[in-house]
Amino acid sequence: MLKNLLLLFTVTLLINSCSLNQPTQPEVVIDTFVPPAPPPTGKGIQLILGPFDIEKYSEREVYMFKNLVNTDSLFLDSISIVMKGFSHHFILYKYTGSDVSENVLRDLYTNGILNIPEAQRTLNRKFVFGAQTPSAYFKLPNNVTLPLKPNFGMDLNSHFVNATGGKMSGQVWVNLYTRPKIGSSKVAIPIFHNNTSFVLPAQKITTISGTYLFPEKINLFNLTSHAHKRNTNFKIYLKGGSRDGELVYESKDWHNPPLVSFDPPLVVEAGQGYRYEAIYNNETSGTKSFGVTSEDEMCIVIGYYYK
Repeated sequence: MLKNLLLLFTVTLLINSCSLNQPTQPEVVIDTFVPPAPPPTGKGIQLILGPFDIEKYSEREVYMFKNLVNTDSLFLDSISIVMKGFSHHFILYKYTGSDVSENVLRDLYTNGILNIPEAQRTLNRKFVFGAQTPSAYFKLPNNVTLPLKPNFGMDLNSHFVNATGGKMSGQVWVNLYTRPKIGSSKVAIPIFHNNTSFVLPAQKITTISGTYLFPEKINLFNLTSHAHKRNTNFKIYLKGGSRDGELVYESKDWHNPPLVSFDPPLVVEAGQGYRYEAIYNNETSGTKSFGVTSEDEMCIVIGYYYK
């Protein structure tokens, strides 16, 4: 709890001290756009976030709560995400709170000022899946599923950047594909290890590193990363055991990080884990650190495993 409150305080200071004007994310021209079809009847659910406007030379991060209204448990087979516009990220969260209304758009910040009640809801969110590219597809192994309990509540989170001189519209489609329950299925457990305490000095190249060790044996079957535009390289190595130091993930494009799957999964014994190294080039005249706008930076390892 103390760690979450400190993180909330840090984000508050960052948001209130930064400007959201003139984001410099590269423009991607979309001439035509066809929304994806929903899953076939009985084989999944489609969730839609938006549409919502993003004013010129600005960015917007929003949330919207969806209740799946599933009377029985659902077992996910795969997830497909399609984003219209100049997307920065999309995250699907499990939401355990009871203080939000369904299908109501909620902004994280307005005119550079953090909405404190919205930020506090971080304590009730649990990461399920995220994407940084305009489209993403994640398929679970045949013997692994993500179970969703009856009346499962989800918070959809989208961050869009508009680097153009005209207003644009953002929208996200999420297809949750399901499969029949299999008695021997393993449960997928998300990884979302977020480093919020780094500092990037002005006019310097800096490497941020960290290590995470698992307390019990796990089977790691997916890895990706999330960072912002000053990240030039993101590597993940195995830590411990006979494969200690083996490079298992690398991203050289912060905006299109690969979603790497391992088949068979990487067996990580108790006391072993991974080590990451992320390189940043802060070309600006000011210090950069963790923050939620596109002008701030992030350093996150994302993945999935089962026991």
